[in-house]
Amino acid sequence: MSQEKLQRPGQFVLDVCTLHTSGNAVIDLVGGANVMHITFFEDMLTPYVQGSIVIQNQGAASNIGPIIGQETLELVIRTPTMKENHEILSFVGKNRLQITRVNNKRRIGAGTEFISLEFFSGEWIRNSRTRVSKTLRGSISSITNNLLNDVGCFKKRYIEPSGENKQYIAPNIRPFDCINHLLPQAVSTGGGSPERSFLFWENKRGYHFRSLNSIVKGNTDATNKDLPTHFYRHKDQIKYNKGGQIDVIDRLYAILDFETKHSDRFLNHMKGQLGSNLIQHNIYTKSYSRSSFNYLDHFNRWTHMNSHKRPTSTYPIYSESPDVHGKRVSDYESKTFLYPENETATGFDAGMQDPNGDYIFAPYQPASWVQRRRGQLGVLFGGISITLHVHGNTFVNAGDIVDVTLPYYGIKDAQKPTSIDRFLNGNMLVHQIAHEFDVANFEHKMKLECVSDDLEEELPKTDEDSPEGELSPTNDEVYQDFYL
Repeated sequence: MSQEKLQRPGQFVLDVCTLHTSGNAVIDLVGGANVMHITFFEDMLTPYVQGSIVIQNQGAASNIGPIIGQETLELVIRTPTMKENHEILSFVGKNRLQITRVNNKRRIGAGTEFISLEFFSGEWIRNSRTRVSKTLRGSISSITNNLLNDVGCFKKRYIEPSGENKQYIAPNIRPFDCINHLLPQAVSTGGGSPERSFLFWENKRGYHFRSLNSIVKGNTDATNKDLPTHFYRHKDQIKYNKGGQIDVIDRLYAILDFETKHSDRFLNHMKGQLGSNLIQHNIYTKSYSRSSFNYLDHFNRWTHMNSHKRPTSTYPIYSESPDVHGKRVSDYESKTFLYPENETATGFDAGMQDPNGDYIFAPYQPASWVQRRRGQLGVLFGGISITLHVHGNTFVNAGDIVDVTLPYYGIKDAQKPTSIDRFLNGNMLVHQIAHEFDVANFEHKMKLECVSDDLEEELPKTDEDSPEGELSPTNDEVYQDFYL
């Protein structure tokens, strides 16, 4: 390994690829050009990794093994010269991947077969067949840690401590369903003001239970040292060195192509992500309360992708220009939520007692998280999105923060000449990664889907006429006489 050299972007090393069959046969797929193609997916909104592998063989492995979709796969892939655990895609030993299906099998020529297999995390498979029916007590982060034990998780865990004390009676549901039910109520205790922005996901480094606060402002390594930020630039922005060549690392971070998407205003309105009303009915005190959410008014109350990088120049992705009725995009309470509560006058859950009969557990408190979480995460994952087509590497993960700078393709503004796109500039969160390992040609490519929810400059607005037309218009063309 010490003599390895990264000679070109997209290069990778397949160290281990071993199939363990249900009959305890071990098939080494590294030698003999057995592996043709591997795909590997990570997503911040799913508690598992998944992928597929295409193999060829001339030894009738599918029958002799046999290969029936009940195998396990040991896999180690890395970018050359990468040595640290967090820089390597590694699933071996107790952390093997689980084959769940034979996608297809095809015979090519005499004695040769192609087999496509689908795989998932072992924890996800064990979660599907495990039920939890017991009382869970403590902080939601500690409950999450215990539930990971229930699915036999031996991977690294990155669990941010949460600050509540809960009691939850799991009603015979799967462990990850328990986590997802409690997840919105978890309170972050670090990074400044408390936030309820926790996410639960898996990437190749392990399992994560973390808030956006810690992802943006906190440390990302178990050793409490910040990992380096990955700077992605368009290939046209990569400069040549004195020798007339481009450094291989710079080429590794070159954006070959990209597509962008912007938020769906109609969908954001329908889901109540821009404005909403919540009615909270306390069944213990026989009272109710209302709370309103306005995205633009509440924008500075939570963490954004560039809150740490540029705290004084972080602006919404929506303009504050009024519509024809003189209202901003977030001034409409387009959705109403109705939630129950069981909170005592002293702030505890009246429906849960400890073994001594005392009320000590945190209440449901939907007014503190339902609207805000929906607005914060809804606009983030449904806001500015860019899909980057880049050379592959094994050290960028779903959940990482990357620095993206892309040029603005058009005639430059004469008053402010700049080539930087105002929407695609700054820190972005890696939402999804799709790895494509072409083993036959030893070419590794990636698609990174990155998201952001803020801009460096405030969008222009008008206080006079609306972009939709004249403010408060009147219409005299109303026809009512339809009978002769």
